[in-house]
Amino acid sequence: MSDSVWFLGVSESNSDTVQRFGAPTGVGNDAIDFTPVDFVADIQSADASTSEIVDSVLSFSVVAKPNNSIDDLSFAERGFTQLVGLGGASAYSSVTAHFIIDIVEVDGQPVGGTQFNIDKDMVFTPSDGDYELGVDGTTAYNTIWRGDVMVDVRQHLIDQGIDFSIGATKLNVLLENTLTAAANDGGSALINKQDFDGVTITVNVPEPTSLVLAGMVLVGIAGVRRFAVR
Repeated sequence: MSDSVWFLGVSESNSDTVQRFGAPTGVGNDAIDFTPVDFVADIQSADASTSEIVDSVLSFSVVAKPNNSIDDLSFAERGFTQLVGLGGASAYSSVTAHFIIDIVEVDGQPVGGTQFNIDKDMVFTPSDGDYELGVDGTTAYNTIWRGDVMVDVRQHLIDQGIDFSIGATKLNVLLENTLTAAANDGGSALINKQDFDGVTITVNVPEPTSLVLAGMVLVGIAGVRRFAVR
């Protein structure tokens, strides 16, 4: 729980069933933080080419508290990569993060359709998240990488011609994270995820007339949910 939203149904899945993120924690205001746990791709080749791909998918819902809306989401993360190779050895590493955001409620009412779906890729620095000996360094290279992206949910509704009084009030979020390391001829490559600064929610407070309408809608929804539980 945060000041203006709830984070619900947080879960993680990946191809090797190893947990890559620790339990989420709140960091104040409207943010949630995930600390990586052994999220690393690490390769040391003898002769033949070898590679490792490490992935994880985080999913959760963001629900605005009464009289609030979710205007935008900011994602940020960082990590470290190191490449080493002598005598013609090669080494490569990369990081990617893809976000799928489904707007499932507007003004407290369920919605659906492709116009409510947002796909976004995180932007990384340096080198766009791709690192290779011979390009970024000669026999050795290491750097701290950073990634960030901002998803403007309110502007997406406007661009899609969707009418609203308050804005998006519930989102389903899916984060696909991947690290890749590859090397040959005695080279080595390592890349890890050191910190994931999670989700920062900027909350809109509507005009007083909209507040009344939103309150009535959300009270009605709460009543239905209480009835269903009984």
